[in-house]
This record gives sequence, C-alpha cells and structure tokens, in this order.
Amino acid sequence: MNIRFITAFETLPLRQRVLRPGRLAAEAHFSGDEAETSFHIGAFATAEPAEEKLPSDSLVCIASVMLQPEQRFGLFDAQRPYQLRGMATDEAFRGQRFGEAVLRACIAECRRRHADWMWCNARVGAIGFYRKQGLTVHPVEFEIPDAGPHQVMYMRIS
Repeated sequence: MNIRFITAFETLPLRQRVLRPGRLAAEAHFSGDEAETSFHIGAFATAEPAEEKLPSDSLVCIASVMLQPEQRFGLFDAQRPYQLRGMATDEAFRGQRFGEAVLRACIAECRRRHADWMWCNARVGAIGFYRKQGLTVHPVEFEIPDAGPHQVMYMRIS
C-alpha cells in the first residue's frame, strides 16, 4: 500500500464509479476541489489481489478534504474546520485497511494545517467505519438527494 497526495482530477474516476454510479463524470467534481486550501489523498495497491486484473500501483481509495464550515447543524464554532468529502474505496479492496490508512493521512494533514475540527456527511452505511476511527456521530439523520441517508460525523483535531 502506498499513500500519497493526488490531484482532484485523479479522484474523479473512482469517485464516479463508487459514489456516483451511472451518472456523468462531471457530476463527480466537487465545488472546492481546486481550492488552495483543499487536498486529496489516495491509496495505491502495490500488489494485485488474486481475483482482480488491476495493474499494481492502482489507485484504490481516495478522499478529499476542504476548508469548509459545518452549517447544517452548527455543531461547532471553528476557525479552521475541514470537511472530509468523497471518500471511496474500490469494492475489490474494501476490508483491507486502505480506507483507514487514507483517513489517518487526512487527519495528519489536517493537524499539519492547524485544523480545529474535521467533519463529514457520512453515508449511514459507513458510520461504523468512521466511529472506529474516532469520529463522533450527530444523531440526526438527513437525506442527500441521489446519495441517500447521511449523518454528520466529526472529530476535534486541535
């Protein structure tokens, strides 16, 4: 496994395939992707899983992080809140700790940038994953059109 910074452009194919299946590639682009304060991290598989035909060093997990306040619930008054967005892992690589490694790298970079909070709109099915990584869940569920039920999750960084 190789974890490194990537460009917003590099996130698009995996974002579309995992988070926006059946939709146009342009719909996988996020407002803020190219902002100076945003960053993107990817995990690359360094060996092929037996059942897959992906080349080694394939991008298999991504996350984008953007300087953005949480406004839906006003959960915290923050000077430097970073939003985790577009976290996705290729289905063939789930359960192999790629997501955990990418999330830890995002947290470390948020610390380096002196963030006070990191938060996300977590799909309900991913809440257990984020809890295991130390994020707290806000109890109110809400619907994101075309993406399903979500809950805000967050962690104090500094």
